[in-house]
Amino acid sequence: MTRKRSAKKSRPKGFGKKDIRRFELLGGSATVAAGALVVVMFLMASAMPYTFTMQQSAAVVVASLVKLANGDRADEGLSALTVSPRLTAVAQAKADDMAARGYFAHTSPDGKDPWYWFAQEKYAFQYAGENLAVDFSDSIDVEKAWMNSPMHRKNILDPHYTEIGIATAVGEYEGHRTVFVVQVFGMPASKPQPVVAETVPNDPEVLAVAETAPAAEGETQVLGADTKVVVEESAPAAETPVIAGPLEQVISSPKNSLRTSYYVLGALILLALAYATRFEMKKHHIRHATAAGGLILLMGLLFLLANFVVFTPPTISETAAAAQARI
Repeated sequence: MTRKRSAKKSRPKGFGKKDIRRFELLGGSATVAAGALVVVMFLMASAMPYTFTMQQSAAVVVASLVKLANGDRADEGLSALTVSPRLTAVAQAKADDMAARGYFAHTSPDGKDPWYWFAQEKYAFQYAGENLAVDFSDSIDVEKAWMNSPMHRKNILDPHYTEIGIATAVGEYEGHRTVFVVQVFGMPASKPQPVVAETVPNDPEVLAVAETAPAAEGETQVLGADTKVVVEESAPAAETPVIAGPLEQVISSPKNSLRTSYYVLGALILLALAYATRFEMKKHHIRHATAAGGLILLMGLLFLLANFVVFTPPTISETAAAAQARI
């Protein structure tokens, strides 16, 4: 006579009901671990802006902004801009000057307009432009702010430009420490001409214009930033930052990366809740629902804190500077 097997599954000795509950989905340990992960994600994202003083982090931010600008141009059927080491030097000099002297404008307090920095780096141009931003904390937010401004958008999508340079600098502005961003564009000139007049208007609907001296018959007039500007061969292409992939996204766009991470984690929590309850909410499932709701509430509160306190919205200049040859 065979013995009937017990319907209950055998449990390892010393492994009781409380132990199983502790390790199940949305159980005690799992909920604590998920909550810790939510907090760690928040702290990591919040710490990213403090790394912008590091050369490698700054390079990652610059590479990301270049990709975003070229992505917007591609959406409009325009060719991609090439990173110019000389334009990058132009942008860095302007960013460093704003950070060191605590101003935020196309023209410095002592009257240096955007084209002064082009002349300093001996970049003779036929077309050129400059976009500025301050209180930078996220690449995607800055690019959106520029694209939502008609004049900044016009610079990014100008079909004349062939090269781009972007740089960041950390300094004091209006009593707080912040990050300045300078984005410059250019189309190199083949034969620089003396500049006889230039204007950087306050009206955001009017382009800044530099007028060159009359060219000899048969020659093409182009814009030069200074009478001493000499066109030289391009410097070697800038090296690609070592950091790439998901880490690059986290460094350059911490706020948007945090939001995406929370979306993914929130979806996983809801899937875990569905699996634990089998889509049937019973009395003993209340603790699962409470755990899931608590985690999602925690993510929501931390993201609101990040959005309104940690990651301040970027400030862009009221107008964008642009220059072209007047022939």
